[in-house]
Amino acid sequence: ADYAEYDYNNGLVIKKGDIVGFKADGTLTNVYSESIRFGVKSTDPAIVGGDRLNSEHERGLVDRVAYSGKVPVNVYDGVAGQYLIAREHTNGSILGEFVDTPSLAEYLSCIGRVNKVLSDGRAEIAVIVH
Repeated sequence: ADYAEYDYNNGLVIKKGDIVGFKADGTLTNVYSESIRFGVKSTDPAIVGGDRLNSEHERGLVDRVAYSGKVPVNVYDGVAGQYLIAREHTNGSILGEFVDTPSLAEYLSCIGRVNKVLSDGRAEIAVIVH
C-alpha cells in the first residue's frame, strides 16, 4: 500500500498504475514536455491525504497519486533493484524505462525503484519523489 494525495487531472482518464507528469501548476499531464516531475497513479492507497472533496463531481476532477510507499506500475520487464525513470515517447507522451545505474539527469526523473516483479509482469516500485 502507499500514501497518496489528490491531484487535479485536467480531465484526463488515467489508469491505476500509469505514470503521470506534473505541470508547473501542480496539475497532472500525460505529455512529457509539459512535465516538471513525474509520479504514478495509486492502485490501492492505505492513506489519502488532503481529502476535502465535497461531491462525486469533484472526485471526477482528481486522481490519487502515490507520494510514498509501494505501488504497482504499468511498466513491464523490470528487474528487482532497477530504477524506473520517465522518458518521452515518440508521440510526446510519458513512458517508463528501467535502468540499472541512472545518470544524475535520469535519477532526477526517477519515479521509483523496483522491489519485485509481480506475477502479471508489472513492477512493484518503492516511490521516489523529487
